[in-house]
Amino acid sequence: MIIESARELVANFETEGQGGDFSIVFKSRGGSGDVAFNRDYMPGLKVLLSRLASIDTVIKAVTLDSGPARSAVAAGTMSAAQLRIPETSGLGIRWSS
Repeated sequence: MIIESARELVANFETEGQGGDFSIVFKSRGGSGDVAFNRDYMPGLKVLLSRLASIDTVIKAVTLDSGPARSAVAAGTMSAAQLRIPETSGLGIRWSS
């Protein structure tokens, strides 16, 4: 659960790892109505990335893992630029090379 400006967002993620190396798995959005899952996906992801940037986190890699994304990348119809999250350029995220 993520809270932004005292508003609870329905956005779930998991972490694994230890020390300074860990992975974050941000769960996908799906369903609708009463069975909606992660309905605040984009706001939640933006809050998570902003908070990571605020503690000077360096992101080593981002992997989009979905059937349609894997198919599009394999077919050459999706590029890395298309995987960038809109409106995150001001978050101060550092990417390792």
